[in-house]
Parts: sequence; structure tokens; C-alpha cells
Amino acid sequence: MVFADQKVVGEWVYTRIEYHDFGEIYIIRNKAFRSRAKNSLGSEVPLSFVDEWADILPEATLTGVTVPLYGYFRFPAANNIDAASPLGVSCFARAVDQIREADEQWSRFVWEFKSGERALYVDVSAFDRDKDGKPILPSRRLFRTLHGMDTPTVGEEGFFEEWSPTLPGRIPAQRVGRHSQTGGIQLWFGLWHSE
Repeated sequence: MVFADQKVVGEWVYTRIEYHDFGEIYIIRNKAFRSRAKNSLGSEVPLSFVDEWADILPEATLTGVTVPLYGYFRFPAANNIDAASPLGVSCFARAVDQIREADEQWSRFVWEFKSGERALYVDVSAFDRDKDGKPILPSRRLFRTLHGMDTPTVGEEGFFEEWSPTLPGRIPAQRVGRHSQTGGIQLWFGLWHSE
């Protein structure tokens, strides 16, 4: 059994690998590695490079140990994905479709807010131009350009229009639906649904 622990120190990612060899003699080996990327072990370094690991022995030998010095939690559900595996399925295995639907619904919910943001539609002639002739907007989030509003002078009616929608009345209903949806997912997880 191998366990991994990672620490980020400055620009370095340190990974400690703890290997348990459970046989007649129980051996625990610890090695540290340093890399600039989280998904790479990099090169081996002394354990003392990380303060929290400085007192860990590189190797420990134990005798008289009759059970492993670690445990694992097996979710109490039959593994219908890999029947040959001694491990159960993940706690969310029965809720994958519901999680996907909740993710899609969350995206729709967020879109309601994003699409309802205030905006100023302003005639393109009100802005300076960059070297490519495109209008320079003070804020792309707030300002949108309109071409040819037939009112090229500042101050005349129609030079800009404010768009400030109110959020739809269905937002509270969506919140209730979302709460119900997450409660259903919790039940599929085998967790207690809280109100």
C-alpha cells in the first residue's frame, strides 16, 4: 500500500511517498520528491527539505505486527461497475446522472444572473478607436456598442440606451427546485438530507 502527501513550498511541490510492505516483517519506507508541477514526482530529495517531514524516518522495520497499520473505508454498496474488485463503488456512483443534471441546472441558474446584468448600449461613435479601428470600451462588462443610431452627437436623445432588467420572478422557484435537487442527490449518496 502506498500513501502520498503533498506540500507546496514557494514554487516547489514536494511529494512524500509512504510505502507499507506488510509481510513477516512490516517495513515502512518514506521518500520525498521535488517538482515544479503537481502531477510530476520530479527528483528525489531528503525528507528534511520539508519541515513537517524532517522527523520522519526514511525506513522503519517492525516485528510482531499482525494487521496492517492502515485502514480503508469501503462504501457499503455492491460494486456493479467492477464486479472483480474487492472495493465498493464510490459514494456518488448511484447519483452520477443526478449530479450531471444538477450541474446543468446550476449553469442555467447562473446564466439567469449573468444575462440580467445591467448594460449600456452606446453608439460606436462615442468611443476612441484603437490602432485597428475598434472602439475602446471602458468596461466590456458594462458597455456594448451600437452602430448607426443616427445620433452622432453627445447629449442628443438616443446616443445611448440603458438596459437594466429586473431578475425574473422564477428565481425563487429555481432556488426551491435546486434545494430539492441537492436533497435528492444526498439521498442517492446515502446521506441524510437536511432541510
